[in-house]
Amino acid sequence: MIFKPKFVWPLLATAVALSGCGSDDNTSKKPLPPVPPDQEHNLRPYDNVFGALPNHTMAGKTVYFYWNERENNDGALDVVPPASKPIVIRGDDIIHWLDQNHGGESVRNGFIQTFKPGNFSSFDIFLYAVNNRQDEVCQRWGREPGCDLNVKYQWDEQRGTFEFSINGETNWKFAQDYSGGIEQEQGNWGLEITEHQRPDQVIAKDGIQVGIAPYDQQKVDFFKEVQRAEIARLNANGGKVIVDLVNIHGLHKESVDVAALGMVKQYITGYVDDMGNPGTMPGKPGSKWLNPIFSPNVEDAEIDENGQPKSHWGYETENGFIGCGITGMSCVFSEEAVTLTNLEVTAHNIRPDYYYDGVITMADVALSLNDHVDANGNKNHSASLVIWPTLDTGAKVESYAIDTIDGLGTSGFYGWNYGWHHLMALGNPEMDIGGGNSPHMVGDMAILTSPDSISFYYTNMYEQYYEVQQNVAGDAADPYRLTRSNVLTPKFPLPETHFGRGVADCGMCHSAADMNFDSGNAAHKGEIEPAKCAECHGSNGAPKGHNKVAGCYRCHQSMTGHGDAVVANKTVHPFEQTGSGLSKVMPDPYACVSCHTNDNPHVVGGL
Repeated sequence: MIFKPKFVWPLLATAVALSGCGSDDNTSKKPLPPVPPDQEHNLRPYDNVFGALPNHTMAGKTVYFYWNERENNDGALDVVPPASKPIVIRGDDIIHWLDQNHGGESVRNGFIQTFKPGNFSSFDIFLYAVNNRQDEVCQRWGREPGCDLNVKYQWDEQRGTFEFSINGETNWKFAQDYSGGIEQEQGNWGLEITEHQRPDQVIAKDGIQVGIAPYDQQKVDFFKEVQRAEIARLNANGGKVIVDLVNIHGLHKESVDVAALGMVKQYITGYVDDMGNPGTMPGKPGSKWLNPIFSPNVEDAEIDENGQPKSHWGYETENGFIGCGITGMSCVFSEEAVTLTNLEVTAHNIRPDYYYDGVITMADVALSLNDHVDANGNKNHSASLVIWPTLDTGAKVESYAIDTIDGLGTSGFYGWNYGWHHLMALGNPEMDIGGGNSPHMVGDMAILTSPDSISFYYTNMYEQYYEVQQNVAGDAADPYRLTRSNVLTPKFPLPETHFGRGVADCGMCHSAADMNFDSGNAAHKGEIEPAKCAECHGSNGAPKGHNKVAGCYRCHQSMTGHGDAVVANKTVHPFEQTGSGLSKVMPDPYACVSCHTNDNPHVVGGL
């Protein structure tokens, strides 16, 4: 769409000197479209989208707002407790404030209709805080109560976002973390600078941490230049989002053997800061983000809390070992990417709860691959999305993540990440900024304006970061790795009329003594193992799996009839220590994929 300037809603006069600059003539306001009636429950809101249609609102949710004196050296907002203890804000308070001052709409909606009522942006959080929580802002800023806090903002048509200043200074940047507070609880005090992302486009989710701090003026000016280039390109294309260059870095191999990717494992022997001074492990309270020291020798490794050597996967380079990191963007799995040019991105409107129709997100870029036609008139690409609910960490994702691209799907520790860039930054490493290259920002949460370069990365998101328990169906520790084919073709399948049809835990009705059953596994002696039962009797009506071969309980938590599995199984967030504790009856994911069979469970991506 072509962006049209309208007006800024002025905030109610308070002790805070906060003003909106521009016309306040309400007659110039274009009325917002009516909210469509509630849609029927739809398991597939779009052909390439799997999962129930979510219904998100920030009512009853909580956000955390930081105000910092400075940013960190590595582009992250430095959050050091207790001076930077967040301002805790209820979503209901922001919604009420928007109701009272902005007609129940996000401030951005006065210029570009974006967020549905009940949803808002990081910029709305900022405006609410400075207008309603001044003393807390002053305290976090190291100022006296009632400090000078003169915030002005106005719509910048050429950038498609707000120009704002604080006490006359414009060199401020936003930062964010969508981890639901997980890292905060572990003492990992840092938020990711949003770089060229517009804060009024960053959607608030439950537990989001938003921060603001002074930033390098040269970089701020460059971000603004990039945004002006985006709007100019959007208008030149008649309001269509056309991406000049799309790179797909994929792993088209039938193996999870990372050595086949040219990657190597090295072991962590300690940590140092940027000056080379020794430090404690990242994530420990009071520590800053530190750099691991690597060695190829396992005997040199630090040992984690589960007695395992700490390690990273990565690549040997002329500058030494480079760990791939959680995003995978530094270690793509193919030197030659599949390249598309001039990809027209269309709004698929899969999130009518988040956005008004027409909003473009990274999820739309993925879905638009299905419609891309090459110079010969052929459709050579495809993509699909899958719903991510609440994870076992407590993070409420409730968003559609990229599941497959060109037939290569998420599987085990492997999955798709993305980044959007700007070609004008090439050749200028200090300004080679990437947007949305965090797995915390799932595809349908990443609003785009008109990037000229997008990359998709198929990455081993867990194994490349810290020491994560590697439970993968088919590995040497899988007690059921040889039973899958028997489950698919059982000798004595249970009839559909069986009284326990659909019950996962056979032990709810049977005992080992009843059946004179012994799996031969000493660790499970006297236990009933439903997955072993399934080897002869079939899956007993268990729904089919979906090509996921690790960490089922990371998403599937609210299940009945599965014994102690929900309580006993533990999967982990990438920034946590190695997970431990598997159910003896239904260890995750081994028992899960034995009954919830996949078409091809031993192949990464389900190829």
